[in-house]
Amino acid sequence: MKEASNHNPPATPPRDRVFAPDAARPAKRSATANKLANGKTLAMAAASVAVLGSVWFLASRPQAPGNNAPIPLSEATVTASQNKSELAAMAIQSFSSQDLKKGTESVAQLIENGELPQAEAALLSVPKKDLDSPIVSYLRGRVAWEFLKQSQDKARNTTYGYGDARGFWQNSVKEQPNNNHYRTTLGFALYAERNWEEAARIWREAAKARSDNDANTAAAGQALALFKQAERAIDIGKDGKQQ
Repeated sequence: MKEASNHNPPATPPRDRVFAPDAARPAKRSATANKLANGKTLAMAAASVAVLGSVWFLASRPQAPGNNAPIPLSEATVTASQNKSELAAMAIQSFSSQDLKKGTESVAQLIENGELPQAEAALLSVPKKDLDSPIVSYLRGRVAWEFLKQSQDKARNTTYGYGDARGFWQNSVKEQPNNNHYRTTLGFALYAERNWEEAARIWREAAKARSDNDANTAAAGQALALFKQAERAIDIGKDGKQQ
C-alpha cells in the first residue's frame, strides 16, 4: 500500500497549462481547488491507461461464431458481448487448464466492461507459477488502478493504493523490459504518486522506443511530468526567498 507522504507538493496543473509552461502562474489555489485539479489529472491518466489497455487486448480479437448453438467454455472465443458470469467462468476454467492466454483475455474483457470484482476474483485462480508473469502482473495493476479511479469518481472506499498498481506494473517491466506498453503504463502510476522525476524518465525511455500510440502517450506524459517538476522548483524557490 502507498505510504503517506510527509510533504505536500502543489496540485497537478490543468491540461491547458501542460503545453504552455510560459503562461503566467495563477494565484495560489485553495485546498478544494487543488483536490479538484488533482482529481482531473488522475482521471486523465486513468483514461489513458484504459485506452491503451483496450487497444492492446481488443484490437485484433476475432469475433465469436455467428450461430446460436451453445459453445463449451473451452472452445468459446472471448468477446465484449459475453456477460460477466460467462467471462469469469471462462477465465477461471482457462487458468485451471493452464491456458494463460485465454484466461488473461477474459480478465481483460471483464476490466474493460467495468466488472472489477469479477476480474479480481478470477485473478485469484491464476496458478502460483504464473502470478509473476508480465501479463498477469499488468492485469492485477489494472484492477488496482480501476478500483482507485472508481473510488475517486464515486466516492467509494478501496483497499488499494497507487503503490499497489505501481508494484504490479514494475514487475511487468522487470520481466519484459522492452514492452513499451508496460513502461508507459508504469509512468502513470509513478505520476499518481507524485514521483514526477521517475515518471518523466520512464516516459522518456518509452517515447524513444518507437513511433506508435504508446510512444505518443509517453511523450505527452513526459511533458506533463517535466512541467510538474519545473512548477515544483519554482515553488521551492519562492519559499526560499520568503524565508
